[in-house]
Amino acid sequence: MRINKMQHQGNGTILIESIADVSGSNSHLVNQVKALEIAWPKLANRLTSKDITKSVKAIAPNLSVDWKVTGLRQVFLKQCWQLPKVEIEQVAARQVELWLESSHIRLVSAKFHDDLERLCVPHKTSKVSVKSYAPNTVFSKQRLTLDLDNGYEFSIVMLLEFERLSPVLVVDKKKNTLLSAADIQWQWHRINHLKLPNHKMVVKDLIVSRNLKFGSVLNNNNTRIKPLVKQGDQVQFKMQDGALFITGKAKALGEGQLKDEINIMLESSNQAIKAKIVQKGVVVVLQ
Repeated sequence: MRINKMQHQGNGTILIESIADVSGSNSHLVNQVKALEIAWPKLANRLTSKDITKSVKAIAPNLSVDWKVTGLRQVFLKQCWQLPKVEIEQVAARQVELWLESSHIRLVSAKFHDDLERLCVPHKTSKVSVKSYAPNTVFSKQRLTLDLDNGYEFSIVMLLEFERLSPVLVVDKKKNTLLSAADIQWQWHRINHLKLPNHKMVVKDLIVSRNLKFGSVLNNNNTRIKPLVKQGDQVQFKMQDGALFITGKAKALGEGQLKDEINIMLESSNQAIKAKIVQKGVVVVLQ
């Protein structure tokens, strides 16, 4: 028998096969020794080769005189309770699903991706939960903090796979052309991370920002929202100067959406001034 483990984690009894390699010509005796259970020492935090030899010879007193224990001289013990990996994956999946908008984002799988020794905890537990928090971004390799019912907490790494319902082009589209519902088809696509909250993409008033081919997945990088105000548009401006309220016409020198700031040129002046878009074709001059 050769001791091959420097450290053993667990509780209760220790199986010989979990800490040593056993070999020999008598297969029945080999299997008997492998299955031997050694009691957890009450005072010490280690098992020596002498302790193991004594336990083995107690069940097999007729071992040959040249039989011996080789390898390491001792095994250090750490008492802990193993948490089921499957249960951890189920608990993690339930928590992650609470973060997602199920109508357009779905969790495909959640797999434990860490050292299994992390699941060996110092107290016996009957309940495991994920520490509640609201992340800004969820990644395919995500660290989660677990809470046990005895107050102990620790972090693990999970591999997460997501799919998002995304609009896909069924026609070619040229740069700066407006999209219609007939131009797209919604399909599930794998993603490796997502920012929260993640709202479903709205195709209404959407313009492609570069030439796109059939089958392209639309996203914020290749589309933009049709501006409320375009460069060169004539807009109505509103401006307050003390008790005086002034309105008039101006030319937009830039484009933008609601609450965006753009420069405008008043009809009565050649000077550009800054204004905020408050509705389609209407801006308020900033003081």
